[in-house]
Amino acid sequence: MLARVRTLLESVSTLSLATSDAAGAPHAANLNFAVDGRLRPLFVSRPGSAHARNLAADPRVAATLYAPFATLEQIAGLQIRGTCVRLPPEAFDACWEIFLGRFPYAAALETLARAEQRFFRIEPEWVRLIDNSQGFGFKQEGPWPA
Repeated sequence: MLARVRTLLESVSTLSLATSDAAGAPHAANLNFAVDGRLRPLFVSRPGSAHARNLAADPRVAATLYAPFATLEQIAGLQIRGTCVRLPPEAFDACWEIFLGRFPYAAALETLARAEQRFFRIEPEWVRLIDNSQGFGFKQEGPWPA
């Protein structure tokens, strides 16, 4: 399972992050992400964004990511539950290097990113792997790390 989770995290570039606001209303945001050496998703965002404000009040998150597919047998993805932390400014350089490794186009946005954005890291606690290449409806789930 870990090998398949790693493959999906390293090959899919966008995840949908679900948070909730102070009143409990749900919010979802699609975000480009990279993964650190422990397979934890990293993303960069403005601290004033809806999801960042929600995370400041309640760090619990759910996230999904799916690989592109053309046939039923190709459907594969992850569902993740955990928490999300805003990383301190001194973590920016290391995270930026990881992020640029996946998204070279972001180099043109570095000045803006440094001035207005911060990195966040999802700390997964539970994961569900969906992989129809193993049979229709195949699921494998458990605590993180997978």
